Amino acid sequence: MQAPPESRYPRRVHLVATLAGAADIIGGPSDPAIARWLLAFAATQLVEIPIYLLAQRRAPAPPRFAAQLWIAFAASAITHPIAWGLGAVLRPFWLHALVAETFAVVIEALWLRRHGVPQAAWWSLTANAASVAAFIAARPLLT
Repeated sequence: MQAPPESRYPRRVHLVATLAGAADIIGGPSDPAIARWLLAFAATQLVEIPIYLLAQRRAPAPPRFAAQLWIAFAASAITHPIAWGLGAVLRPFWLHALVAETFAVVIEALWLRRHGVPQAAWWSLTANAASVAAFIAARPLLT
């Protein structure tokens, strides 16, 4: 796939443009907002899955690795679209972040607890704090 033209996308969002082009290939819309969500979702998974895999090792009877991977992936997959969508209705940004992250921590902790992870609230808070820290660190590159 060739790089998107400079006139269509600012230079700092080539990855977003690439994701938008990938959405065209699979038949989806090439809306940059969707590409930004996909990038944020992928980054969240990249940060949170390893933490949730580690958390599941602490369970009295950890499931097989494939199940652990699914549980780790699903935790953020359940909350991320809703937390992201809250940005459309909650202003200012700090309010969106506070409500969305609280929602994510609580729901993901309940999910982990349901799957036998001890100290689920602590693990959920740790994973979400790590993904927020990664977002804060990467934000200057994305704007």
